[in-house]
Amino acid sequence: MTGSATLAGPATREQCPHIILKGNAYQRGVQYGKAFKRHLPVFYDWFVQKPVADVLTEEYRAILEELETTFRRVYPQLFDEIKGRADGSGMSYDACRIMAFHNDIRPLLKPGCSNVLTTGGPDGPWLARTCDLHEDERCWQILIISLADDALSHATTTYLGLMVGLGVNAAGLAVGGSSSSSSTPPSAKGLANATLVMLATLKSVADCCRLASETGLTGKGANLALLDASGDAAVIEYAPGLLAIRRPDRTGFLAHTNHSITGKIPRPPAWQASLENSRARYDHLCAMVGQAAPECRTVELAKNALADHAGEHHVCQHIPKGFNTIYSWVIQPGIERSIMHFAWGYPCEMRYEKIDLDWAKMRSAM
Repeated sequence: MTGSATLAGPATREQCPHIILKGNAYQRGVQYGKAFKRHLPVFYDWFVQKPVADVLTEEYRAILEELETTFRRVYPQLFDEIKGRADGSGMSYDACRIMAFHNDIRPLLKPGCSNVLTTGGPDGPWLARTCDLHEDERCWQILIISLADDALSHATTTYLGLMVGLGVNAAGLAVGGSSSSSSTPPSAKGLANATLVMLATLKSVADCCRLASETGLTGKGANLALLDASGDAAVIEYAPGLLAIRRPDRTGFLAHTNHSITGKIPRPPAWQASLENSRARYDHLCAMVGQAAPECRTVELAKNALADHAGEHHVCQHIPKGFNTIYSWVIQPGIERSIMHFAWGYPCEMRYEKIDLDWAKMRSAM
């Protein structure tokens, strides 16, 4: 992948693009394609690195079509949105289709060092997350607010061009996650783009766990933290064909970094060097929040935990030209109204923007 000096994504070191989409899936796709018409072809070249004709081999098509078959059963609107993105941007449907599923077939995005934790407290339940990436991936990050007519409205942070994201929906379901690469190879068996399905269609943590257990989740593997407005929470650790679900401790605390706490997801040998880092960051989160008294588990404590610089391995990563904490957020989920506290840049340095996700009010203002 190319260096950041040659990239032309919409985000800069100073600003992350926010976009509001509305209408049905096709209409939202057209709006997205038009808004990022200049950037999407560049992202395709950076991400896929091959012309469409070279990508769509017989083997690739077979995997793609099987993933699409599973996806059509749970969220067929995705394919209308892909068509809208193609029409809005002027790219081919196949190019947009490849971007939607490519990381599940050829996992190219490098694993990061993200941290996620959730608990309840005097501010109600909250879910906090850092997003740690290589610096050259910063420019592809965007924040989407999707006011959907044919699905649950949702707000997500994600890569430009991908049909996946982490955030919260109008039912008060919040999803956070981090990469957890596995030695298990990608597979066509299972559900791709699972976080999109969860945020667009589901209302509870129990429903998410049921979907994951029934369909299996595919891709390179990840840890997903789930929280709903009732305060129910879980972490799903997964890789193709493998799944483990963790529940909070008796105080309501739950966290993950980039390794399998249960040990059920095998770690590839190349990742052993980063295991110490992942475990140390997990221990920091447990010490700062998991050992705090329930009445002290405020949103401010969440922000302090994400800004942690204790010990050799920091929760807030500052690694020049390597993995950096690109942004962070803390979500307070609620039914019909949630709050997202969003900081672009190192959480130890940046002020959080308060984004009021009052779905009905936002619809009336559009």
